[in-house]
Amino acid sequence: MVMENDDILKVKNYLTDNEVKGIYSLVFNKNNNIKINRLTGGLKNSVYLIENNEEKVVLKVASANNDKTLSIDRNTMWWEAEILKKLESIDIPSPKLLYSDNSCSICPYPFIFMTYIDGKNYFDVKKEMSDLEIKKIEYEIGVISKKITSIVGKNFFIPAYKNKKINNNYEFMFALFQSLFNDSCLINLKLERIRYSSIFKIIESFKKEINDVDKISLCHADLWDGNILIKNKTISGVLDYSDLYYGDELFTFYFRNTEKTVNKNFLNGYGKTSLTYSENIRVHIYKLYTILKMIIDVAYKGYGRYQWMYDDLEKNYQKIIKIKRNML
Repeated sequence: MVMENDDILKVKNYLTDNEVKGIYSLVFNKNNNIKINRLTGGLKNSVYLIENNEEKVVLKVASANNDKTLSIDRNTMWWEAEILKKLESIDIPSPKLLYSDNSCSICPYPFIFMTYIDGKNYFDVKKEMSDLEIKKIEYEIGVISKKITSIVGKNFFIPAYKNKKINNNYEFMFALFQSLFNDSCLINLKLERIRYSSIFKIIESFKKEINDVDKISLCHADLWDGNILIKNKTISGVLDYSDLYYGDELFTFYFRNTEKTVNKNFLNGYGKTSLTYSENIRVHIYKLYTILKMIIDVAYKGYGRYQWMYDDLEKNYQKIIKIKRNML
């Protein structure tokens, strides 16, 4: 098990073994001599592998400290449970929901039980894989992402703001950026050479392109390499379903990751081998959001400051500025 530092332990809500045993016993009406292991990874929730003879289940418990959690990520355990149920209708390697509780009557915090999926973290094993094996995995990620976005919605939706009415993609993106801005103000976080007001001006200037979305899709906004499990050189599981939204399909993570260009193998698997001008604009805006969220999240949680994030933010911001200038 990878050791987690003190900063992470202050954010995650780890329970004692006796507390975990108590929850497991109440939910499944059995205990025996269960074995409990903390699973590392992620930035806010505590996760446990529970073994009872040959049976393995996973318990995920929400963070107790909202002061260390971005507003956009708060109170979403109920949503992850809903998503796990919804994904049973499509053929992807996702955990199956076994039990969920948002009442805090069994445990002081919301939690879910789900099935265990065996595999190694793609982020960790990627360096040991051949180029051909990586291309195959990237293609699979595209196929899985397409299946998720095949689930369509009636309205744009942000789970942390479930009662907020969002009429279009511009309002969707504005709400996401506004949430980050509000959190950054609480910790007085500066962005070096970029002003928040400049970011909002850029978003407003591309309002037409941002709103050029004709379908509202379910999209996994955190389907990065760290949330993918690999077994026998193929994807055995996709994890962490708290960060899904109903919005533009291009808000899917692999479209908007921090690489220079959208991954071609992913695009082939997704079945979308090229992007229109408007789609490219949106991808750049989404990348800007991704990097900005990373910067504010690690600062909010007290995890430190990483210069490469600020450098990436500057590079992506300048790309968008260049596009805007070329339009004039």
